[in-house]
Amino acid sequence: MNKIEQQRKTGILFVALIAILAMCIESAHAQPKWDESRIIDIYVHRDGPLSLYDTYYSAMYAGWAWGQRTGLRTQVRGSSSQAGDNTRGIVIEFGSSDQMKRMKAPEGAVAATWVEFNLWTDDINFAYILIDESKIVDFAHCFGNILIHEMGHAVGIQGHSDDAADVMHADYDTGDCRHMITANDARMAPYEPQLCHSELSPVGDLYIPSIQGTSATLSYRGGMRWQLDQAREAVGGCSGIIAGDSVRLYDVRTFDAWLAGEQGQRRAYNVTLRVDGESVELINGEVVQ
Repeated sequence: MNKIEQQRKTGILFVALIAILAMCIESAHAQPKWDESRIIDIYVHRDGPLSLYDTYYSAMYAGWAWGQRTGLRTQVRGSSSQAGDNTRGIVIEFGSSDQMKRMKAPEGAVAATWVEFNLWTDDINFAYILIDESKIVDFAHCFGNILIHEMGHAVGIQGHSDDAADVMHADYDTGDCRHMITANDARMAPYEPQLCHSELSPVGDLYIPSIQGTSATLSYRGGMRWQLDQAREAVGGCSGIIAGDSVRLYDVRTFDAWLAGEQGQRRAYNVTLRVDGESVELINGEVVQ
């Protein structure tokens, strides 16, 4: 009986070890992500080559935009100099080309991101975004695009998109300076994508993720008019409806309206547009809380 009992215990131990090994293997292949129940603190370098306003505004917008598409919550807490060794959050700093090399950033990169996470839980504890201060001056007009791309890596995206229209494409487009997170971008992140609301970017461009089987990007032309920039096939149609030459959008969100809201209260709009070929104009908009 003792021998049988010993064999039984050995068998149970073996099965338990196999189960633990399987969990470790699964964890090794899981995509690291932030704990969605917490607010992610963002710390920003105060003494970089760009204005403090541009740096902070871009950091807040990048955090807000990814939060809208992933459900994450972020807040800019202060200067990167306030972030200690045990900081749990995202730190954004400017550094030299030599520092980029020492950190083993990709060759020629304007910026790079490193993520630290718990090997057992895959929870991200810390993300570090380093921007080459000797190169960013030439890309200053697209700093928002660069930072929202790197913020995508900071929230857990690994790799890049093959579509040049996405902010997570490997190459920064210095022509149109993409700001808006697309449905493709959102699906790359390890969270449930939030793909119903439309977004009006800080420069006025409008992104519609899903309307009657189509997603569309409209470039702002001034005077409450837009030009259809590109359209792609999309699943579903929860962003609004099309009726003849009219487009009704539900829940159009803007970062500036969010900033203007009381204590960061979400503010959005229902919008009616008129379409004439590739030209689009605003007919009506109403605030919804």
